[in-house]
Amino acid sequence: MVTVDSLLTARGDVRQALRLPDGPVDWSDRQQWSRLEVLRDLRFDDFRVSEVDVGLNFVSCRFADCLFKGLRVDNHFWGAVDTWERCVFEKCDMTGMIAPMNSFRGCRFDRLMLRNFKPHQTLFSGTEFANCTIEGLRAQTIRNSQMVNSEMTGSSGQLLFRECSFVAVNFRQCYFQDVIFERCIWDKTSAHDCSFDGVISDTTWWQAQRLDPFTAFLGKALALIRQRCGPESAAHKEFENYVVDYGSGRTDNRDFSACLYNNRVPYAETQKVIKELRKLVALHPF
Repeated sequence: MVTVDSLLTARGDVRQALRLPDGPVDWSDRQQWSRLEVLRDLRFDDFRVSEVDVGLNFVSCRFADCLFKGLRVDNHFWGAVDTWERCVFEKCDMTGMIAPMNSFRGCRFDRLMLRNFKPHQTLFSGTEFANCTIEGLRAQTIRNSQMVNSEMTGSSGQLLFRECSFVAVNFRQCYFQDVIFERCIWDKTSAHDCSFDGVISDTTWWQAQRLDPFTAFLGKALALIRQRCGPESAAHKEFENYVVDYGSGRTDNRDFSACLYNNRVPYAETQKVIKELRKLVALHPF
């Protein structure tokens, strides 16, 4: 039996450590996967996990030939220095992922929803993306010489897609600075309200963008305030003025919430939007 308690003290090959039989191992235990624990230095071969909410975080672990189906993840799972080989992620919904120094080799992502992804020194090699939505991607630069993916030696970026294929993938409100695409294949892939400043790609696969990610976010936030408070409210007028000032270049200050916390916006109006506004912020790579 595979339990988190047994894995907290195990190291190396989980199948050998727990004396599991040959063949696929179904570990779809919702209670175990929801636990907020960090598992380290483990190897998982041919594991199957379906329809769980993930609280576990893996560090320095290796996964090979595993299937993850219907996972719901929020800020966990892809911990630091993990390796994923020939793994399949099917119909997974992931928010707030980081994946520092992770390597994905020969994997497949099918019908993935990935929101607010902030990778650092992350590699996808020979990996397939099909019918996926990637919203709010922004590579992170961490100035620490110890936090380096050895498989990306010599690369100038923080996120590298090498010989990957993208089929019917929709990128929305992504920042592609420090992202590298090498020898990738593109089919029916689109980008909307993204920033391609600082991208490195041997193929221009994207079209001209109508908006940048931050301006698109401001439009969503303004619509939320209009719905909650009304178009004649002080909150809507103050936020609309900020949107106009930012769009016209009169301000480059991205502290968008400041205009809601002044003596011109009643506290009651702020309270109507603050919870939903925080949820909206959580989906974007700020």
